[in-house]
Amino acid sequence: MELTILKAFCRGSNLKALLRQDNLPDAFRGIQGIFSQYLKSPLTGAVGEGLEAQAQAHLSDDNSDTPVISEKPNKLTELSTDQYQSLLECLNEGRHPASYISYEDDPRPFVCVIEPRVQDWQTVKLKGVSYACVLSHVGNSRVLFTVGGENFERAGEIRRIFTHRRAGPATKNVVVTEFFFVLRQFRELSVQQASYDPYRQFPLLSTRLCVDDFLDGEKVIRGHNIISHFAGCPYESPELRGGKFLVVLSLNRPLPKPKYLARGRGDKGGWATASPPLRLDLTRIKDLALRGMGHD
Repeated sequence: MELTILKAFCRGSNLKALLRQDNLPDAFRGIQGIFSQYLKSPLTGAVGEGLEAQAQAHLSDDNSDTPVISEKPNKLTELSTDQYQSLLECLNEGRHPASYISYEDDPRPFVCVIEPRVQDWQTVKLKGVSYACVLSHVGNSRVLFTVGGENFERAGEIRRIFTHRRAGPATKNVVVTEFFFVLRQFRELSVQQASYDPYRQFPLLSTRLCVDDFLDGEKVIRGHNIISHFAGCPYESPELRGGKFLVVLSLNRPLPKPKYLARGRGDKGGWATASPPLRLDLTRIKDLALRGMGHD
């Protein structure tokens, strides 16, 4: 069932991306008009905006919202003790000794004090992709992220988005305003449970199972720690017992290069620049996986 859904998703996504190109062959232009007439709504949600971001990547280097503090100081909200501590850990990640300290600590030279007040946002756009708090949009709140310089992609859910303003670590004459995300992380499978995960034998699918429950506590991360959205659906199996489980399908897609050299028909053997077509490598990966399982 999951493989069939994934295959249909890949085919539909490739068709949508193909028909949104400006340099379609003449044979497809009639289909493009019919497609636009009956499917007028643009691509939306986590999946659609990921595709849209790829298609527009060569038009804009960074289609992102600008982090700002627009509220008056007396209208800013104060972080909870746990979230404030997690923000300090996030800012001091990889810094020894710490460059940022709590406002409750005694002042020290060459460090900056971090204010606990922030401005909240329900949704923001980073590099053309929308991220939202779970109460605003469940799909846009589910993300894969990394922490502490690790390569392992954790699955989480965005509970809060805020902007915070601070002095730069090198000099207090520089003010930095930045988006931060408060997440709860889904539990990973135990070693015994992971042996019954049918997706892990196909690592190129970027799909795995997680426990449909959260670890205790919350993490504050920066925007560059977010890898992508993920699509999730419930999973049941007689081998896996003792809880609910979630299929986690990464929606991370390699962005196309801005331009490439291609030989044109009317340039007498010369080279011309052209926009590359949008391709989803997941389709080829999926076909390889199906062949490996004995499916034609």
